[in-house]
Amino acid sequence: MKMGICKDDLAPSLGRADEVFLLQPAHIPWQVAEVAEACVQPAHWSGDVDTLADMVVKTAQPGDHILVMSNGGFGGIHQKLLDGLAKKAEAAQ
Repeated sequence: MKMGICKDDLAPSLGRADEVFLLQPAHIPWQVAEVAEACVQPAHWSGDVDTLADMVVKTAQPGDHILVMSNGGFGGIHQKLLDGLAKKAEAAQ
């Protein structure tokens, strides 16, 4: 994936998602923005894990399912999402 060999398959593979959030790691030589543009649903990208997590939390609504896919540690995004969603739920009460 780092080399972009399968990048043209990414947008179609995400086709069943309602909304997509993508990370642009600094070490990959291709642009994630091109994948976002090829998606049929709303798709967003960021080069920063904290910003990406904030975008997901801001967009998420009660009852949504959030799927995180990565072949690495992903900068602690799982805990960032859990913390952000908990704060959002607490603020809504």
